[in-house]
Amino acid sequence: MSSILKVQNIQYTDGDSALTIADGGGVTAASTLTSTGAFTSPGIDDNADAVSLTIDSSENITLNAGNLIVGTAGKGIDFSAASNVGGMTSELLDDYEEGTWTPTLYGSSGSAGSQQINGREAKYVKVGRLVYVTLYFYLQNGGAGSWTGTNRFGGFPFTSGTSNWQALAIGADGINYAEISFTLVGNSTYGHIVDRFTGTPPNYSAITTGYNIQMSGCYYTT
Repeated sequence: MSSILKVQNIQYTDGDSALTIADGGGVTAASTLTSTGAFTSPGIDDNADAVSLTIDSSENITLNAGNLIVGTAGKGIDFSAASNVGGMTSELLDDYEEGTWTPTLYGSSGSAGSQQINGREAKYVKVGRLVYVTLYFYLQNGGAGSWTGTNRFGGFPFTSGTSNWQALAIGADGINYAEISFTLVGNSTYGHIVDRFTGTPPNYSAITTGYNIQMSGCYYTT
């Protein structure tokens, strides 16, 4: 012989509702619902009659609406269950960011004067500790300032995470050098255009009115 137990509401000893079961089968808890054993559910309600998160029979999790928000800095997705090489230092993906940055051009000494940069466009994407940057600008009034010394391109969105220089690619460059490349200085947010054979940065005075640059690449940050 079988019987059916019908329950609509489970109360605390003081009479307040602890657990409510709706006609459609939905369960609402007045506080945290804790299970000491297995807990099975086809989905988690967002308290607005919609299933916001679903766990299927293969234990795959689907977010049906909204975003997955990491509420604590330094936390993220842990890949430690996967195999790794001997030099591995972290298996935690803890950051994603994208936006714009403001590149600057200056010398290792002196001041800007009336230098004017036009058409400036620079964007970045950061995934973990890897940063991808793009850069374009046109120097409308380059020789009017009083910068001296070697050239410096600054304003990179994140500090370089190595003690040595990191190379980025130049697609086009307005300086009259046969072979030119770009290096981001270690542990800094600036770099130089350099002679790719000698590694020597040209002086700022070599960058005159009409200079333009297109550059992109990835670098490792702290």
